[in-house]
Amino acid sequence: MQNEKVTSIQQILQNYPQLRDQLNKMVSAYRHGRQLRVAMKCLFWAMVSFFMLLLVFLLAERTPIQSEVVRFIHAVALYYILAWWAYQAVKSLLCAPPATGLAVEIERSTGKFNSGLSSALEFVEPGNAASDNRTSETMRRLTVAAIAEELVIDDIKISLKAFSRRKSAYTMFFFLLLVALWYLISPLEVVTGARRIIFPMRAIAPYSTLSIAIEPGYALAAMGDSLEISAIPSRKLAEPIFLDLFEPDKTESNRVEMYPDSTASQSKFVYTLNSLQTSLDYQISSEKFVSQRYSIKVIPRPQVKRLQLTLFQPAYVATGPIKLPENTGDGEALVGCKVKIEVIADQKLAAGGLVLSAGSQGVPSGASQTCEIKNNSEFTYEFVLATDTRFSIFLENETGMANEKPVVYTLTARHDASPTVELLKPGQDMPFPTTKRLDLKAVARDDYGVKVMVLYYRVGERDDLIPLNMKADFRPVTEFEVEFPWMLDTLALQPGTRVSYFVQVEDAQQPRPNLASTTTYFVNMPSMYDLYKGEDVSQGEVNEKLEEYLSDQKLRKDALMKAYEQIKHEEKLDFEAAQTIEKAIEQGEKSQKQAEEILENFKKLQENMETNPLSSPEALDRMQKVSELLNQVLDDETKKVMEQLRESLKDLKIDPKDIEKYEEAFKMEDYLKG
Repeated sequence: MQNEKVTSIQQILQNYPQLRDQLNKMVSAYRHGRQLRVAMKCLFWAMVSFFMLLLVFLLAERTPIQSEVVRFIHAVALYYILAWWAYQAVKSLLCAPPATGLAVEIERSTGKFNSGLSSALEFVEPGNAASDNRTSETMRRLTVAAIAEELVIDDIKISLKAFSRRKSAYTMFFFLLLVALWYLISPLEVVTGARRIIFPMRAIAPYSTLSIAIEPGYALAAMGDSLEISAIPSRKLAEPIFLDLFEPDKTESNRVEMYPDSTASQSKFVYTLNSLQTSLDYQISSEKFVSQRYSIKVIPRPQVKRLQLTLFQPAYVATGPIKLPENTGDGEALVGCKVKIEVIADQKLAAGGLVLSAGSQGVPSGASQTCEIKNNSEFTYEFVLATDTRFSIFLENETGMANEKPVVYTLTARHDASPTVELLKPGQDMPFPTTKRLDLKAVARDDYGVKVMVLYYRVGERDDLIPLNMKADFRPVTEFEVEFPWMLDTLALQPGTRVSYFVQVEDAQQPRPNLASTTTYFVNMPSMYDLYKGEDVSQGEVNEKLEEYLSDQKLRKDALMKAYEQIKHEEKLDFEAAQTIEKAIEQGEKSQKQAEEILENFKKLQENMETNPLSSPEALDRMQKVSELLNQVLDDETKKVMEQLRESLKDLKIDPKDIEKYEEAFKMEDYLKG
């Protein structure tokens, strides 16, 4: 028997390393299980604390004691308790009890080992010698081996039950159920309360049974525009609705009361922000309701910073592109002219282009032409002008805001009008001149320049027109006037031949110029019959005028003789005689002009007959008769009567200057001698 015990002890001592490791593993398993259970237990109790404090806070929010101070106290308590439980959980994970302490917990839970487990764990710790030398190394090993064989997994499970999680978990689920029921009844209240207690430093309004629909919320407004803020409450209000206006990132506010909208079909309160210039924040409150803080961002609308129009006119109008003055959109150009519009905005653009009303070739009326944006704020558009075109520029920035009421510009499409030409001299049909030279004077005008002026004439009934260039060069000028001596001596004309002619001009329009012509005039070479007949008619007209003039002079002579006899016998003038003298004076003035005309016609007739080689002897005889009629005008007897009348009127109150007017009517010698 004793040998068996010795053998058993020897075997135990041989298995000591395995038994020691087995003991350490069992204790380590207990340690890890204990740590996990303690951490979970702390987590559950932390959740219990949160739900309990949340319920208390929700109840406080419904009472008159609700305030930001109460909110802050609850938040501090919540974070303190959560921090304490978190500390315990971390401590359980990082600072577990020593092995001997764990052994004591196992011994207490199982009621076994009688301090043997704690002694064994003390013996296996490296460098941990016995408290005295009375315990040999063999006894230590025997103790460790015996406890290792006695300690089983069930002992670990029984010991871990001391750290049960059920109580904390059940408690947590109980309070979670209460919160969930409250959430089902009033979800917004629970969410708002949780946010207010979790984030005590945020401006979160307390829950209220009142809800207000706010428009526009977050908004983007153009500088200078007005914006209406509206609030629609969910029920009848006991207090007015206030609007708090803040500067961005500021806490001070300017509070105004919103006014009811009488035109709305439901309860609605509004407030209009007029002529916005800067960004701002706003918040709406009434009773316990306080909205979140909204922001209104104010930005300027995009505007045209620079506008440049370039006209590419035809070469005969302009030698190069024509740039209108900067920021000038109104102008005029020829039909078919290419127009280039360059636009630079004052800010970055997301889109930009033109709205054309009419007149651009290939573009429908009223169409919006979107252009490619270059350098963030520039774009260019080109089109061919077909008719009068109105256009405006639209701009849209990166926020989607467009320019308001853009300026409407007008490009007037001008057609190259036909030129005008006028023949100033002679401007009528003419007989063939004796000098065999016809002096012409013509003037032509065109809106963009007269390029060519040509005289075309036709001799007789010939079909061909013969051109004569009247303009020395082809340089276009807007007005061209020329005096052109047309030498007719090169024309072989027979009596009775007619030469027709007209002046034609061209402008510089390409590819086909506009034309204009004068009316057709004639140069008439008289026939033999016309030459004879013309002289007879001219002589007859002179004879008739001389005879008429002679008859008038005789009547005036009789009136003057009568007045002279009355003065001679009665030495006075009655009213009728005076009127006769005045009338004779007036007739004398008219007779003088008539005599000048007769004399001028006579001179012309005499010159024509002398230069005309075809004048007949009969015509020259008739000219002699005309001369005799003129001599009768110079009646000496009438002059004598005038002198006697002057002498008789010396004693009367008649101005001698009036008498001189009688004499002027008879002084024809100077004219005839000339």
